[in-house]
Amino acid sequence: MTDRSYAAVMSRRAAIVERAVGVDYRRFEADGLAFDYEGLMASAGAGLDEVRRIQRQAKVGETPLLELPRLTRLARELAPPGCGAQLLRRRTRPGASRPAARRSPSTKRSPAATRV
Repeated sequence: MTDRSYAAVMSRRAAIVERAVGVDYRRFEADGLAFDYEGLMASAGAGLDEVRRIQRQAKVGETPLLELPRLTRLARELAPPGCGAQLLRRRTRPGASRPAARRSPSTKRSPAATRV
């Protein structure tokens, strides 16, 4: 029987993720916190147009930005002359996130995504 303790599962994490999505993310890790995001996207084999198409299908990406007028006004009042800002935030949708946008091209091509 497989050990399902937290420590045992975490020690198998890379293999679990690789089997689930078909990507060995260890190839893209470098120097502790550094991650080669461009290398990951290149390995997915999807060009920019295909990534946009996949993201539209997955309903991620192109999230509208909304101005925060009161905070913008306050920032402009407090800033020195000639400085200021326009503060914006992402208009979020339930279930939408930046990780989902980055993940969509990889999961589109994963073995797990093609299962019926």
